[in-house]
Amino acid sequence: MMDSSKTESKKMKSAAKTTDTAQAKASPRIYIGPNLLEMIKYTVLANEVPAHIKALIEKCPAVEKLIVDIKDIAEKESKIVKKGTLEHRYYQEVIEYANQPRKGDQ
Repeated sequence: MMDSSKTESKKMKSAAKTTDTAQAKASPRIYIGPNLLEMIKYTVLANEVPAHIKALIEKCPAVEKLIVDIKDIAEKESKIVKKGTLEHRYYQEVIEYANQPRKGDQ
């Protein structure tokens, strides 16, 4: 009897962890980088990343690093303004990408 209750308890804990993981993956994310033609600052991505943003990430991988969980926004934004942090570097890379001449801009 005790073995079955232990097994049941383990199953319940495992199911709870799976649910927590699924909820974490589904939690909304927000872009905290500079405004771009393809995406503006504070764009919320609820589920999947749209195709046009995936294409943007291929052109400028730093964009992906500036798409963060909403719960982490305060921490990440404070790091963006602090020189020497990865977040600051990613932000600067996106600015450099945004300032590059594009086809038809000449």
